[in-house]
Amino acid sequence: MKLIHIYTIASALTFSALNIQAQDDTTSIENSDESWMEEDSWGDSESADPWGSATNESKTESKSPAVNFVNSCTNRNEIRDKAKEALLPYRYCAGKTSTLTFKRYPQQEQLIIPIYYDQQHILVFNTEGLDQNILIRVYDKPVDHKRKETLFEVSGGEKQSLFELPKDYKGSKIFIEYIIPPYNGEKNMTSKGCVVFMMGYLDEKFMDLANDASKVSE
Repeated sequence: MKLIHIYTIASALTFSALNIQAQDDTTSIENSDESWMEEDSWGDSESADPWGSATNESKTESKSPAVNFVNSCTNRNEIRDKAKEALLPYRYCAGKTSTLTFKRYPQQEQLIIPIYYDQQHILVFNTEGLDQNILIRVYDKPVDHKRKETLFEVSGGEKQSLFELPKDYKGSKIFIEYIIPPYNGEKNMTSKGCVVFMMGYLDEKFMDLANDASKVSE
């Protein structure tokens, strides 16, 4: 009877811990819209060890071969400066440097970016920090929405791409998708790199005033 009672308490504690973890996960999903404001390393979900209490023997059996990483984003600050310079005369308002790790299978990452209503916007994507091309798409609706419209798409070619959001765009957000192909390098090797996104807006009324002021000064 004592053993049964101890087991019941342990089960209750385990259920409580799982419930707290579920709440934490829900919170992170709800707040994901704000993740664009900070630099993000997408990480490796496979690196987590869900069997933390397993024996050493079972861990050894499931251990995967070691993988050597090559960092393709050694000049991160220079890439950011180059992307920001490309915004001019637009004013910087948002940006995100995403660290990507190539796998042996394709991957997908998403960004949700708020925009200033009634302003003209320009988007800059720089992939100089990647040693493989990725597919970049910009949508007017969430990536999994059946009626989404592709506003912009680029893959390969130039390492820095610009996209002007149409003036008649009425949405309050844009949705960016990075489609990452499988790694095509040597076995037991992979590459980590970065893609830099920046956005700026242009206040046309202010620009008109600035142009008038420059004419007067001449």
